[in-house]
Amino acid sequence: TVGENYSLRYKMELLWQYHDSADVVIVGSSRPQAGVNPFLMKNNFAVNISHVPNDIYISRYFVTNYFLPLFKKLKYIVVSLDIDMWYKKDGDDWNNYYSFMPGYQYDKNHSFWKDGVPENLLTATKNAPGLSDDWRHVINDSLGFISNATGGWGEHVEIDRDSINSDENDRLGDAKAALEEIIAASRSYGVTVIGVI
Repeated sequence: TVGENYSLRYKMELLWQYHDSADVVIVGSSRPQAGVNPFLMKNNFAVNISHVPNDIYISRYFVTNYFLPLFKKLKYIVVSLDIDMWYKKDGDDWNNYYSFMPGYQYDKNHSFWKDGVPENLLTATKNAPGLSDDWRHVINDSLGFISNATGGWGEHVEIDRDSINSDENDRLGDAKAALEEIIAASRSYGVTVIGVI
């Protein structure tokens, strides 16, 4: 698979390339990345910005800072609900994998380009360090859809965490609130949110 934070590095090229033309954006974890194919949306132009690792808080970050303000034709946001990962703390994945990376800091320091995306931003993003041109083509040629064939559950299914009987269930309210913020912010832009499991 694409290394953690490298998949998002190439998804940012999709973001800057199609921010002025896509009317559907897909965001979330590996599940929508491998399960929501932009090419099957016949009446819309979609890009799949889903990546690993992701949580509802990172999805909210992208929806509020990038998608809603910058995607002028945006009509729909498809967001993975990943309720089994709602045990995560706000900021943990972002701080561990992304916050320190120069491109995200640069965007933040420029108010996420709300006053206008510079013409050379896509070129600068493409010229930033990355994993390989092969991965660039895998991700960009598929509009971010990365299908992962599975071999099934296997003979012995390992249960890592029971999301309905967990000591961390007190965080479910925080994750639900983040989803509600995504919905409310999107509504204020006239954008419909579609949750997928």
